[in-house]
Amino acid sequence: MDEDIKQNPPQEPASYTRPSNSSPNFFDKFFSIFTKKTAAGLVILVLVIGVGAATIAVQRSTEFRQRAGTSTPPRNLQVTTSCLEPGNTPKVKFTWISGSSSTLWLDVSKNDPILYNFWNRDVTVNINGGVFNWSTNAKMKLNTSNTYDYAPEQNTTYYWRLNDGLSNTNGPTSFSTPVTCPIPTPIPKTPPCFMPKSILKNLGLPTNAKRGYGDVNWDDFITKTDENWISDVVAGENVFTEQAQYEAADVNDDPNAPSEDDDVDSKDLALIKQFLAGQILTFRVCPATTPTSTPTPTIIIDTIPPTSVIAYPPAGSLQTGNFTVGVWDSDTGGSGLDLDKCDYAVFDQGGPGVPNTPRPCSTSTRANIQITVGPNGNCRTIGTNMCNVRVGSWDHANNRALPDGRSFSITYAGATPTPTTTIIPTGTVAPTPTTTPGATPTPTPTIPVGNTVFALSIGLDGLGTTGDNSTPGDSSGSNRNPNRPSRNVRVEVFDGDDNPAANRSGTIIYNAGSGKFIGTIDMGTLASGNYNVKVKSDGYLRRFIPGIHQNVTSGQTYNLPAVNLVTGDINNDNAINILDYNILISCSIFSVDNRALCNGNPQYAVLSDLEDNGVINQFDYNLFRRELSVQNGD
Repeated sequence: MDEDIKQNPPQEPASYTRPSNSSPNFFDKFFSIFTKKTAAGLVILVLVIGVGAATIAVQRSTEFRQRAGTSTPPRNLQVTTSCLEPGNTPKVKFTWISGSSSTLWLDVSKNDPILYNFWNRDVTVNINGGVFNWSTNAKMKLNTSNTYDYAPEQNTTYYWRLNDGLSNTNGPTSFSTPVTCPIPTPIPKTPPCFMPKSILKNLGLPTNAKRGYGDVNWDDFITKTDENWISDVVAGENVFTEQAQYEAADVNDDPNAPSEDDDVDSKDLALIKQFLAGQILTFRVCPATTPTSTPTPTIIIDTIPPTSVIAYPPAGSLQTGNFTVGVWDSDTGGSGLDLDKCDYAVFDQGGPGVPNTPRPCSTSTRANIQITVGPNGNCRTIGTNMCNVRVGSWDHANNRALPDGRSFSITYAGATPTPTTTIIPTGTVAPTPTTTPGATPTPTPTIPVGNTVFALSIGLDGLGTTGDNSTPGDSSGSNRNPNRPSRNVRVEVFDGDDNPAANRSGTIIYNAGSGKFIGTIDMGTLASGNYNVKVKSDGYLRRFIPGIHQNVTSGQTYNLPAVNLVTGDINNDNAINILDYNILISCSIFSVDNRALCNGNPQYAVLSDLEDNGVINQFDYNLFRRELSVQNGD
């Protein structure tokens, strides 16, 4: 029995767990069938596959080199930035000369010169034209997306390239979009019609009163202020204080129908906006002022000036001989372009140039002007942007186009370079001050001991290190060498109840180091207390100085917070409006009244020179337009 047990030991129970030594058993079996012949065959197979793959790679590489060698990449890559009309978003224009590839993509990255993450757009359709305008009207997509939803951002640096399927061609430089694209402020407009006598009598007003439709603040013009007031009333955020204001705002009313409060609605507001934008010339209510006893012909009220635009050559381009300036003229106001009243002028840095001179108007083709270059030519001063050509036109309603001008660089054989780099077109010259330009004298007023003194640091828009109202920190276009370094200033002080506490005048002097106007003002025996302070200088809007709620102690000197003053108040009524605009135009090189309005006040010519450089031209006009977003002083 014992023998049986030894010969047949009991079997172990069945297990469903993999034995720990199962792997060695597997490899033993595998290598048992892996003979020397099999191993040699596998080695040969690997070598054959490797050689074949290498051959294919060499063929592909050779093919790419051959293709690259026979194709030409795009060239002459250029980029320009501007603002998309009506002026509230950036626009980027890419141009190039295409190569031989049938595929072309434009890649753009933000602050990434390597273009690791980028937006792109297929510009193959433009492969022959070589131009693409990137804006809110034509957006790009992220390279990992199919959604075209990215438009250029303001004040942003970008890098770009073109990809033709074989290689990348980088843009020559990065580019930056404009810091800001402000929406232009509409120029004030005269009401197209006025309330008839029957309406004035119904309102209890004298029948000879002048109340224009659309003018609800009674300043005789329709402006952005009127639009804002009407908008507030329509939104229920405010009410008019006079019934006549509701009548003036109800421009969508039937003629001779008195208006009620609820008559002013979104339709009236839309008409006001269209009128300011130049899209309509009159209101529905206006026929009420037209006599109906006898038929009258339809009268076109044209208040829209024509446009004259220089088409070529490019601004800043180098001209080495006589050249042609191409001009487009057009009129959309209804009265039509006056074909006998198109003109041009040339302003040369060192020569007489050409005064306003008649020229052909463009009709179906561009009008061409011949400009001469040389020692006796229209453009005779060698240098960068030394010669400026300006064009203008009139329509039959006697509206004048806003002048368009371009500056050109000049060189020719035998010319002597002009040492100056300051471009000042000749034209209407502002009165020259007796002080030395650019001087920085220190004001030394005699202030009695014990008086309170206010120390001022004031930035004047367009001068020194002060920009303009829309971009106060950008002084790249400001005049750092003003002709009038000494300016008057008036300081008004009010107590906590807004009662006048002091009103003193003094002088501020331009400091070339800081680019600001500084000075100390004797405030007399101003009593101790908390005050509000406002400052004004001739030609600038009055401004409230923030943060002056201090416990002023009589007899001490206080450094008031710095403040910038808005320019353009030429008639010194603490407002910027059509009255100042008319004076500016009359005093400028574009005067249409032989300076009649300008000569009415000896200060007009001085204060119209907003850039204070001795000439009143398109640069003063452009600064005036940028300042118009603030129309009233504090």
